[in-house]
Amino acid sequence: MRNTDENLYEILGVPSDANQALIKKAYRDKAFANHPDQNPVDNRQMSEINYAWSILQDQETRSVYDLSLAKDSLPFLSPTIKRQENYSHSSWKKTVWAQCHVLANEALTSAIHKLATRNRITPSHYARSASKILQSIEDSASTNYEHATLQIIEPLDMSLAMGLLGIRDHAEKLMLYADKNNPTADHILEAALLDRAWDILSHGLERETEIELGGNPRMLKHLTGRRI
Repeated sequence: MRNTDENLYEILGVPSDANQALIKKAYRDKAFANHPDQNPVDNRQMSEINYAWSILQDQETRSVYDLSLAKDSLPFLSPTIKRQENYSHSSWKKTVWAQCHVLANEALTSAIHKLATRNRITPSHYARSASKILQSIEDSASTNYEHATLQIIEPLDMSLAMGLLGIRDHAEKLMLYADKNNPTADHILEAALLDRAWDILSHGLERETEIELGGNPRMLKHLTGRRI
């Protein structure tokens, strides 16, 4: 992703929680005001506006960008310093668990949007599966928190790892069920949602870390022989 000193939301003049309609309107207004016909001198500004729009117009790329903003806003702890020196166990855990819930929810929401648009399926068809997956992530949070602390120090990376481990836990349960029963249409939707949510969350981690966590379970391929 291209680097820019200015926040992409600031380039378009919208808050970071703006809905897609507001972002689209802001882009059109900015693009019109800075079009070469209106402002032939500053081509750089128009380039930045177009770049901001290219990232924020798509829910998936926007989610990845939001993850990068969250990473910058969270406290950084050098790997050479034990976290207990700066955080109590309870406050550290609360930060990581809360961030895990937020990121997992955002990833699933983005996955629903992407899959529903691509497959022309009403988003509500994915909603129940998304709720089950999020519940699995929360149910396994304690175990996965301990797993994540063994190899990751930064809080955001730990939160992402917990979310990915929760997805794998849910995927393994679905895999066991599918191996004994014929998967239904709902299971197929659930599998696609797991694969997509994994890809979204894993964008925030180093590839080596993702591999250590087991990699994308590719549930859709396991159930149907095809990938998303």
